[in-house]
Amino acid sequence: MITWKRTLEGREAEEYDRFVERAAGGHYAQARWWAPIAQAGRPFRSSFVLAREPDGRVVGAAHVLRVIVGAVPLPVAVIERGPVVEDPARLPSVLARLAAVARRRGIFRLNISPYWEDERAASLGRALGGLGWRNRQTANGPHAATLRLATADLNEAILFAGSAFAPLRRKINAAEKAGARARRGGAADLPTLARLHGALMGRQGLPQKSGAWLQAVAAAGLEAAAPEGDRLGLFITEHEGAPVAAALMVRHGRLVTYAVGASDSTSPAAKFSKMVPSFVAAIRWCRELGCDFDLGGVPLADDADPKRNSIAQFKRDFSQKRVELLGLHSRWLF
Repeated sequence: MITWKRTLEGREAEEYDRFVERAAGGHYAQARWWAPIAQAGRPFRSSFVLAREPDGRVVGAAHVLRVIVGAVPLPVAVIERGPVVEDPARLPSVLARLAAVARRRGIFRLNISPYWEDERAASLGRALGGLGWRNRQTANGPHAATLRLATADLNEAILFAGSAFAPLRRKINAAEKAGARARRGGAADLPTLARLHGALMGRQGLPQKSGAWLQAVAAAGLEAAAPEGDRLGLFITEHEGAPVAAALMVRHGRLVTYAVGASDSTSPAAKFSKMVPSFVAAIRWCRELGCDFDLGGVPLADDADPKRNSIAQFKRDFSQKRVELLGLHSRWLF
């Protein structure tokens, strides 16, 4: 049985939230609270799907983003980092039922990227290929590989101790010597994130985050004192009284993921890595929450783009543990 609604309420909302939060294949992009952020400044409209067994047990969930022009829905939709299933063996049957309902709703092209890792991702990729889903992953699309850091393995007294972290420890020491400090940010710091990230996107010729996106992030409970304060963490690096870096982290279950960030490229006098203090503060936050840290994606193995590889090299100072993900797949639903 499939439930497909623009808005979930009551028991259905509780079932959806609980399943996406706890399922092994869950991701924050599939959470209901993330939907306003996912839509902000983008031509999408959200719907939510629950897949149940005949006994009523939830076995799948999806946050569907349908492309719209004005108020007119187009026959194309995307499920970012989903659909969500607890057991990857159930994904083909959940997808078959979801696709049938999507067709009846006028959706004829569907993009998916279920959030599974390494061996299970490879196995699911083969299974999806046999069912007519095609791998559409590109080098400049949403990432299909990432780096992970188990924060519980870190030394409590000296967060990055040992020879494996020697390059990072030198960067931390340089930032501390320069007087740079990181702090937890709030809604009032979002314009700083927007300015720094906007400048970075401008240099790369990519779109910037919209004002609607900033408002949606603020409304999601960014403040540390808010009831939802552990969903989002914004960390600001300051040097000589001015912000020089900002990094937004998103928590889902026992994983905190780096989502958006940038540093100030206009202050060459600062001889230190400006983003390092923000990441270190974020990782301390992860450790306090009992979460692992996802560094937000690295290039595909054959990607030679120098900018993406430069960012990846910065991330490798924090972790060398590479995780391969199931990339973007799509299918015509005729």
